[in-house]
Amino acid sequence: MKLVIFILIVVIIYTIYLKYNKKDKNKQLQINLKKYSEYKTLEFNTYGEIKGLGMKYEKYEFDSEVLNEFIETMHTYNNWKKLPLTKNLKVLLEDYILSSSANAEDSSKFKGYINIPPYVKGYYYFIDKNKNRENIDNTILHRQHLGFELFILNTDDKELNHIVMDI
Repeated sequence: MKLVIFILIVVIIYTIYLKYNKKDKNKQLQINLKKYSEYKTLEFNTYGEIKGLGMKYEKYEFDSEVLNEFIETMHTYNNWKKLPLTKNLKVLLEDYILSSSANAEDSSKFKGYINIPPYVKGYYYFIDKNKNRENIDNTILHRQHLGFELFILNTDDKELNHIVMDI
């Protein structure tokens, strides 16, 4: 009986550890972005002014070898989609973020920082923070609160663009 209780306690502690253990991996992306930190060429961050609200943009520029390694890792998880972006994500990126047509003060701060060519070869990965689902962007344009991460891998220019928005 004591052994069963001991095993149960160990399982509970291990489950709690796994749930709250924060690693350097993006939970859903499954790729350790800190591993590529030496390739980060630009970072813009508005988080901190209001807790939990803000926007972040990171740009990574890879050489051919690192790009191939990244693509190999990316294909392991099969979560990435081939470009072009879906219609909703394209509107979100071009109209809301790049052109700053929204009334959000933070989005106007992004103008001039993000320069993604309109036609690129590559892949994208979208995480909807509100729904906790991957690649579901059906209702993203009709919400009062935007919470998402968008990764765009431009294989022509060997660039990874990482956009995080919580507004």
